[in-house]
Amino acid sequence: MSPTLILFIEAKIIMDWSPGQIAGWLKVEPGILISHERIYQHIWADKHHGGALYKHLRQSNKKRKKQYGSKDQSISQIIVLSG
Repeated sequence: MSPTLILFIEAKIIMDWSPGQIAGWLKVEPGILISHERIYQHIWADKHHGGALYKHLRQSNKKRKKQYGSKDQSISQIIVLSG
């Protein structure tokens, strides 16, 4: 990634664009191919060096829900079975 491209990507991240949106937008530019994974790698490297780009990720504070049982069981069925 060139310094100019890095500045562009960081500006879009600060504007709260997702890495997927940035990569998709760059696909239409001739000669610029970069994956969303590479953008995430840059964000995490920035965090490791004390940067704050990761704070602009959309799901930075969300936690995953725990999956209970199989997809065929609802939570009420699990409670009845275990109760």
